[in-house]
Amino acid sequence: MSAEIRAALKGREPLIYARVSTKKQEEGGSLDRQVKEVKDTLKTGYGIKRKPRVFSDVMSGTRPSGIGKSPVDGKPLRRG
Repeated sequence: MSAEIRAALKGREPLIYARVSTKKQEEGGSLDRQVKEVKDTLKTGYGIKRKPRVFSDVMSGTRPSGIGKSPVDGKPLRRG
């Protein structure tokens, strides 16, 4: 990673957003694997040691019933 990027990230809180489409994927550990992979990449690939805040969601990308609430402000997510 360049010194410029490293300087831009210094002191910032890392955030991870992981999503699966079905409850079955969640129960199968897909979310956990995604989060672990990103945490490992942050640490080994970018040297980021600070613990990230993790947001995760189980919702379909194609079904309107899968639309949930924003993990940031709790407002309903909208398409388009």
